Amino acid sequence: MRENIPTSIGAVSDGRLHLDYDWYARGIPPNVSLGRDVYIDTSYGFAPFFSEQRPGLTPGDATGAYDRATFVVGTKGRVTVGAYTVLNGTYIICHERVTVGSHCLIAWGSVITDTWLAPDTSIDERRALLVN
Repeated sequence: MRENIPTSIGAVSDGRLHLDYDWYARGIPPNVSLGRDVYIDTSYGFAPFFSEQRPGLTPGDATGAYDRATFVVGTKGRVTVGAYTVLNGTYIICHERVTVGSHCLIAWGSVITDTWLAPDTSIDERRALLVN
């Protein structure tokens, strides 16, 4: 599943990938299938990534996730990002399926989602969506 991984990324026994330069120790989940020459500035963006899908996230060739790009993905979620796309401080919130095309530049602060919650949705209801 993980071919062409840059030498600055190393796998450990739990299947997670760890970036040599990363300050966040948890790593990239094992169900993230990286394309060639993908750049992820920190695995911290995967802290709210709970996908159980195989793959749960597929960033295409030469895609970049910069400046705290974050993947809030529930257990049924599957995210695909096309080749040569830049996610700059972007939030992707996925309950089932989000697809971003190739050659896109997503600006800082953008939110892409397949799920809309009313502002008065409780934190418990929001958490339930991540695990259901």
